[in-house]
Amino acid sequence: MDPATRRGMVEVAYGTTNLKPEKRRLDLIIMNSVQIDECGLSHATRFDLDRIVRLPWCLEYFRPPQGVPEARIGKLNLRQQERLKRLADVRRQIAQIQAERDA
Repeated sequence: MDPATRRGMVEVAYGTTNLKPEKRRLDLIIMNSVQIDECGLSHATRFDLDRIVRLPWCLEYFRPPQGVPEARIGKLNLRQQERLKRLADVRRQIAQIQAERDA
């Protein structure tokens, strides 16, 4: 949240059931049935970390379906949150190495 404006932003990654685990090793892939249930997903899902957008936390983007007072599609459990942090670190390191190589 930005204290000055009191507005929050959310980073959202595109999720797909097209897993491609052998090709997309630096994406967050949840395919264990226990993890799928814990995260509130209906299928094994790959979150494409190349397709992240920042959205303002507002009704325009995060409105529950009509007739449902509160909806939560899914939530990463602690294990998946840690995996996501490690993947983000590795991706930053790779980007830094590529930038140094290209300089």
